[in-house]
Amino acid sequence: MLKFTLNYDGWGKVKYIQGNVLDKELISNTIAKFDYIFHLAALLGTSETLENIYSAVESNIIGTLNILEAIKTHKKRGLIITIGGIDWLNPYAITKLAVEKFSLMYAIEYDLDIKVVRGLNTYGPRQKYEPVRKAVPFFTINALKNKPLEIYGNGRQTLDLVYVGDLVQVMLKTMEFKGKIYHIIEAGTGVKTTVNKLAKMIIQLSHSRSRLTYSPMRRGEPDHSTTIGDINTLKEIEYIPSTSLKNGLQKTIEWYQKHYPL
Repeated sequence: MLKFTLNYDGWGKVKYIQGNVLDKELISNTIAKFDYIFHLAALLGTSETLENIYSAVESNIIGTLNILEAIKTHKKRGLIITIGGIDWLNPYAITKLAVEKFSLMYAIEYDLDIKVVRGLNTYGPRQKYEPVRKAVPFFTINALKNKPLEIYGNGRQTLDLVYVGDLVQVMLKTMEFKGKIYHIIEAGTGVKTTVNKLAKMIIQLSHSRSRLTYSPMRRGEPDHSTTIGDINTLKEIEYIPSTSLKNGLQKTIEWYQKHYPL
């Protein structure tokens, strides 16, 4: 298992406070000390959260409400990150949809500078391989080991894959924008890629001998799905993700080759 530690460039400027978004007092006291709040905390997983529904609701909804209340109390500015596939019927997607609605409600009803960025299918260096299974790290690690790449369903589901560096730029541009934005900002490329194409690209770029295998769709995910970002939602911040899928995957593969024990 790949273990991530606070040991790469930039962490010297970070103050790490271990806590829980359900600790309302800690959240309030911490937010009071900062000018801008980025909220990315969540209990992850589509099929995984089906076994932890109450925990998903507590962490994702109640935890977010604690953050929104602290932003309101201390009159701070904030940015809330959500996900693509928001209409899927699993606890993760359902709670994230509620997070979007609550965040926009707080922005409008309490006249707060709170913006919502919906990160589409984000990938890149340092993305965890487990326990929650994500396509790019799972395919990459197995391709580098020349193991089969297991695909759920028929692989014709489409994704809008956005490189993590581009998502960061969307977040920063959104933070810098001083006006109010009362709609979801979709951090995507507007380009569709099937799961089959993604897997084949990773095999090719990693010079792998892996083959594709297929399994029934996992619980909580539809058999046929399309996730695509609306780049018109990015017009206020004047930035559109520009890293091509090929270049982004190449950077990602190189990172795993260097940091993952193969």
